[in-house]
Amino acid sequence: MRYEFSIKGSEGDLYTVLLKEDSGVSNLTCDCAAGSYGKKCKHKTSVIEDISNGNLSEVPQSDFIGSELYSLYLSLKESESELELAKKNVKRMTARLEKIMAG
Repeated sequence: MRYEFSIKGSEGDLYTVLLKEDSGVSNLTCDCAAGSYGKKCKHKTSVIEDISNGNLSEVPQSDFIGSELYSLYLSLKESESELELAKKNVKRMTARLEKIMAG
């Protein structure tokens, strides 16, 4: 399978995101600066979110949801949420410790 999407960037530029699957392995590329280096970019993320929300009907949601790409994306989102929670806890504990140390 091969799908091509035009995604509008924050500055109004259009970027091409390609979703390809070969032998059960999904590959997502983007021609923006970050995507050109194989990095995660907001354009790729937008495509993943749109597929998972059913907003891109040309991609069978059932095929995509079972992919490794989608599974890794969900794991990353969960890890990012846990990291944010940990940062808040560190900030809270630091404030409590400073209060105690101040006397």
